[in-house]
Amino acid sequence: MLPIFELIMNGEEDGVSLVSFVDSPAMKSNWVAFSDIKEELFSIQSKQEELMSEKIFFSDYPKSAISNAKRAIKHKEENGSDCGTQVGWIRARQIAQGKSFDEAMIKRIYSFLSRAKTYDQGKYTDDDGNEICGSIMYDAWGGDSMKTWAESKLNQLERKRESMSRQEYAFQIQSEEKRIVSGAILLADFPVLRVDEEGKPYYVVLRRDTIEKVMQKFFKEGRHIGSNKDHNKEDMVQNAYMFESYMIDRERGVNPPKGFEFAKDGSWFGSYKIDDEETWIEAKSGKFNGFSIEGAFEMKPVEFAEEQNKEAELLSALKQLESALYKQN
Repeated sequence: MLPIFELIMNGEEDGVSLVSFVDSPAMKSNWVAFSDIKEELFSIQSKQEELMSEKIFFSDYPKSAISNAKRAIKHKEENGSDCGTQVGWIRARQIAQGKSFDEAMIKRIYSFLSRAKTYDQGKYTDDDGNEICGSIMYDAWGGDSMKTWAESKLNQLERKRESMSRQEYAFQIQSEEKRIVSGAILLADFPVLRVDEEGKPYYVVLRRDTIEKVMQKFFKEGRHIGSNKDHNKEDMVQNAYMFESYMIDRERGVNPPKGFEFAKDGSWFGSYKIDDEETWIEAKSGKFNGFSIEGAFEMKPVEFAEEQNKEAELLSALKQLESALYKQN
């Protein structure tokens, strides 16, 4: 079971400072009217499955990278090349065989190729027949196509880490005429996957009492007015404001929207009125699909005894989400 942390407010600066409009929510589900249900469920399950392992391996690098490695190996075998190190040729054989690499190894490959590119002359021997080791070993590690792939893969993983490090939820356009978007801001006791700087996954949860404090402070400080786009502080949206906000409390008759029946009491839902013309067009076109909070919290580790109970609770929450999605299909 992955580590579990409870997000709490323990300082004057803690809480939600802003709700951003984002293009790629970490949890993709429209609660009022689900769309592309199977695809959304697959997206959620894929994130869960990928991050359940501390190491994720990739082998989707280009065939040209494999060919480059094979060409270098053939040259070594036919000419008895003294170029490179034992480690370098081990890596060459791994690439030639299409082996999988985790993020740490991809970083090493990209680092080597970035340095080795300087010494690549595009040929294995000079005019005098002397070996050009820089070119040979550059190919041995996959060459240009491997370098491009490694850079792209590392950027992709970083974007995923940034996405999973936030609580993000899709919104639903409620009224085109009134320019209203609605959705969940925070889900109580719902497991949210995050990834630390070393690429290791863990869960965070927010309790009802913390969400209640967050809501109260959010409005007390007037943070319901304005937003930004994709957490870009340079791209603020002034003509947008949260005009509707409520906490699920079934005992008081405050129920979650259709399709989000699994949301526990204490979950925070809200609606934004978007008067900004450009932002509204972007929301309608699908450029922005969800809410994502910005703020600060302390992380309180869940104790071992409690963690065992939390494991069952987290799995139950995920199953409820899966059930809700399929019922809408």
